[in-house]
Amino acid sequence: MSKFTYKEPALPDDCTFRISPSQIYKFFDYPSVWYRDNFLGENSFKGNTASELGTIIHQVAESVAKHESISKDEVEAYIDSIDNPDVDKEVIREHCEDMVHTLVNNYIIHNMPTDVEYETVAPVSNGVYVGGTVDNRTHDMIVDYKNVGKKPDTESIPFKYKIQLLAYAYADKARGIFTDRIRIVYTVRRTKTLPVRVFVVTEVISDEDWKLIEDTLNLIADTVTLHKEQPKLIPYLYKSMDLKDK
Repeated sequence: MSKFTYKEPALPDDCTFRISPSQIYKFFDYPSVWYRDNFLGENSFKGNTASELGTIIHQVAESVAKHESISKDEVEAYIDSIDNPDVDKEVIREHCEDMVHTLVNNYIIHNMPTDVEYETVAPVSNGVYVGGTVDNRTHDMIVDYKNVGKKPDTESIPFKYKIQLLAYAYADKARGIFTDRIRIVYTVRRTKTLPVRVFVVTEVISDEDWKLIEDTLNLIADTVTLHKEQPKLIPYLYKSMDLKDK
């Protein structure tokens, strides 16, 4: 398996459905897409230039944190292997080296993680589990890397990212690993006037946040259970009459 290939987390035998932390926001923002992806196997997102660039940045960051080597030839071979018309390989080649170097030199070597790219899985209810792969943990803080094209909001973590990190924290907590903070590390592409920049946004997990993620995961689990018991409700639960005959 390639270093750049995502590996699904191992699940318990009694797991009937896995909630992916990175996809939770779709349950709220794009419910019919979430249903199609998870139950019809339609896989609406096949990747794009930004996601492939992120894959490379994540893998190099992981290798550096683990004190493992990864060569330019390996990166180039991966870029060559991408077969997707929505991916501009030249844009990736143009930006990836600068972005990797800046992330490593400006952040990672000063904040070496205690755990890197580890799986975390925990039960929610009714055979539904939440689980995924965490970019890194630095003591009591979960960290996720994001690559973006412009300066992000540095005051707070957006909901789609926050709920993802809270889901990881929930799963870790169920395994006896407590998380006090969550952090997004943004690497921003260079522009005509500005070099690559790194922005760090950190939030303390409050009691309200713990309630939010517990309620959110139970809502998803209950919705999945309900639609299995009463499939006629699927178009109403997932807000699309196109699902009526699926």
